Amino acid sequence: MVIKPSLTVIDGITVCKNPSISSPDPKTLELNTILAGRDPLALDCIALKIGGLNLFDVSYLRRAAERGIGESDYNRIQVVGTPLDKIARVWRTGLTDYE
Repeated sequence: MVIKPSLTVIDGITVCKNPSISSPDPKTLELNTILAGRDPLALDCIALKIGGLNLFDVSYLRRAAERGIGESDYNRIQVVGTPLDKIARVWRTGLTDYE
């Protein structure tokens, strides 16, 4: 709350399924996505949506939303570039290959 970043970037070029230090061969997926924005909470909400998760399943993000620290309403978050449903589809189908 003290320092407000002017830009937040999430690197989603290559993502891991259940990354673990003990895993000798983590399964990776080429998502080829970069998320960037001025509102860290909004950015996390978009990343969760891509991953099929809900903001309210992540306690610290839920608390940030309850305190009004950033935007958490998907309808108010402007997304430009590749449509989220296309990225989410790559996420879902790519990760199911490892099940």
